[in-house]
Amino acid sequence: MEDYTLMLRTSNVKALAAVLDAVKTSPRQTSILSLTEEGLTVRCEETAKTLHSTAFVSADIFGTYHTSEDRVTIGLELHNLVDALNVFSQSMVGELVIMYPSNDGEMLLELEEIVSGTVVSTYARIRTVVVSPTMDWMTYWEEPSSSFITSGELLREVVEDLDLASSASDLSIEIPVATLFAHHIQEAYTENYYNFRHLKIGLGGLNFSRDVVQDIKSNVKIDKNGLLKVVHMLNLPSARHTREQFPNANNNAPLPGRESLACTLTYFLQPQET
Repeated sequence: MEDYTLMLRTSNVKALAAVLDAVKTSPRQTSILSLTEEGLTVRCEETAKTLHSTAFVSADIFGTYHTSEDRVTIGLELHNLVDALNVFSQSMVGELVIMYPSNDGEMLLELEEIVSGTVVSTYARIRTVVVSPTMDWMTYWEEPSSSFITSGELLREVVEDLDLASSASDLSIEIPVATLFAHHIQEAYTENYYNFRHLKIGLGGLNFSRDVVQDIKSNVKIDKNGLLKVVHMLNLPSARHTREQFPNANNNAPLPGRESLACTLTYFLQPQET
C-alpha cells in the first residue's frame, strides 16, 4: 500500500459507475478527480464554459479508503474510467481495488475472481494527465435567488415530456406547487433561456435503477443573473466500512453505521442570450 498515493476498495462498483456516468463528458475531454477525507469529487467543465458538472461520492461507499496525502488530484478522461467500471460490474463477485499511481503514472483497477479454484486477476489501466484546478462557480453566484426542492424522478419525467414534444414550436409544462417539498420565490416572475441539451443533463439525466440509487431529491436554484444551479442528493447503499483515515484525521473516530449515504450531483448552467 505504501507504494500508492491512494488505494480504494469497493463492492459498489455499479453504483459508482452510475454516479460518475451522470457527469456527461465528451470523448477526449479531461475531467478532474480529487480525493479528500470526505470523499471523491469529479469535476468537468465544457470548453464553452456554459455547463459545469460535479459528482461527489462519499468515502463511505468504499470498504477501504486510503490516501497518503490530504488531497489527491488526478486528470483523466472520465468516460474511460466509467467504461472500465461498467465492465467490472458485469461479473463482480468480490471487491474492486483502485490504485494510483502505477509505475507509469496511470490509475490501476484490479479485480480478483476465483475461477475453477484458481485466483484470476483482471486489470484496467487509465491514463492520467496533470491538470490545473477549475474555477469554483459559486464565485459567480449572486443573491437574491429563487429555488424549489422536489423529487429527482419528477424532474426526469418533466424533461422526458419536453423531449418527446420538442418538435412543437411553443411548449410549456407547469410543475404544481403541491409536488414540491419546499420553494422560495424571490420575484413574482422570472424568465431565462438555456441550452436544451444542458437542461436535459442537469435536470433529467438521472437514469438510475432502484438497486443503485434508493432515493433522489433535487434542489433547483436560479440567481439574480439567471445562473442555474441544480443539486441532486442521492442515497446509495453504504459499504461495511474499514477505511484508513487521512494522516491528519482523527483515527479514533467511530466508523459510520448508516445503511445509506448521500452523494451529490451538481450542475451549473449559464443562461443564453435572447
